Amino acid sequence: MSALLGWRLVKLSGVILFATGLLGGALSSDETDRRRAVLGFASAGFVLTWIGGWAMARAMGTSLGAPWISASMLLSIAALHLGVSAVEGQPRPARAWAGVVALGLTLALMVVRPGGAA
Repeated sequence: MSALLGWRLVKLSGVILFATGLLGGALSSDETDRRRAVLGFASAGFVLTWIGGWAMARAMGTSLGAPWISASMLLSIAALHLGVSAVEGQPRPARAWAGVVALGLTLALMVVRPGGAA
């Protein structure tokens, strides 16, 4: 049980980094700060979230093909893509906010787990 708790901490840390990076990309007015937030924090958070989620699914015996996991994975990829595309080239704050919304939907699926196991 302590290993599962440790992986939950890794995943929580990743989600916090991911959200911080996306919000930084959406709220900052300076281009350098936006890039640093999304490419540094959000990318690292994405990786930690995926590693922690994979380890938790493995520890709990949950299939990665479960609908709520698959949808969460797709939404997290969309969130990262929207965040990165918002800071590259001409600033697009609407895309950054869409990334924040996609991450929020990802979190909702991870908590509610529709059609999935507890």
